[in-house]
Amino acid sequence: MKIFFKIFFLILPIAAAYTAFTAYNPIQKGMSAIVVDKQSGSVVYAAEEGQRFVLLNALWWKYSVEKVPLENFLTKNIRVDIPALKDLKEDVFAVIIPVKADFSAIPLELYDLNLLKNSAEGLKKAVEDELEADLSFSIRDYLAPVYKGDVIIKEREAILNNLKESVSAGFAGKGIIIHDLKYAGAVSAPDDRRYREGVTHLESLRRVFFENNRKLVELKGHLERDAMSMESLYSKYREMSLIIGKNPDILKYIYIDKMAPNLRLIVSSDKSALPAFLGENEKETEKKEQKAENKNTETETAPDNEGVNAE
Repeated sequence: MKIFFKIFFLILPIAAAYTAFTAYNPIQKGMSAIVVDKQSGSVVYAAEEGQRFVLLNALWWKYSVEKVPLENFLTKNIRVDIPALKDLKEDVFAVIIPVKADFSAIPLELYDLNLLKNSAEGLKKAVEDELEADLSFSIRDYLAPVYKGDVIIKEREAILNNLKESVSAGFAGKGIIIHDLKYAGAVSAPDDRRYREGVTHLESLRRVFFENNRKLVELKGHLERDAMSMESLYSKYREMSLIIGKNPDILKYIYIDKMAPNLRLIVSSDKSALPAFLGENEKETEKKEQKAENKNTETETAPDNEGVNAE
């Protein structure tokens, strides 16, 4: 037992020194250190600024520590589609509002610590999504049922103030603070002429779309009819093959039916299932030609034999 305590008290200061050395990770102002579980990939802890030790950093085989900025900004050209022109993808037919947002995060209040991963890219995305949603909602009355692009340009400052209030309210209690929100460029909105041009262009595109759809339906129907016709033909051929397989002699009558109507045929019942003239007539013709050649030979040789006998 004494040996155990000696070993324990020897290891204890070594372990304490190792933990203090590896866990020492001072957090600078405006920064945080997040601890990520290597197995699940989730953030399990976020240190505050000014903190000096991150104890989980000592378990390097299980956790990884990443320093991330708590203060950040983003610049984004937010596109808001006009309902009547939403199918047109060109920016000239949409409202474009460039904004720059300065924001920060409070780790202890943040609703999702995973937003701090990868240098707080998730935090930027959350702010961007909130800006887009709130902006689309705040200017909806300018876009439909009557489009008022000129009013958007005139009241752009009021729109920006309302946007800042709505975004700040949306992040209230979620650990994200919007410090400043301003325009990063000129607000762009189609004028009345461009709007009418977009409506006309969209109508022509829809006509082309409907016409192409109609032709596609017709082609599909034609292909289906052809497929049904081929299936029917295949079924008939299959029935014919089954009938011929059971009755091979029927081929003879099919041959006769396909020949000239005035042709006289003698049909044999041989195993070849072919009309007799295709085989037997050829043999008879050869025999006749052979007999004719034999007669000619006898006629030519007869006088010579008689002259020899006379002498």
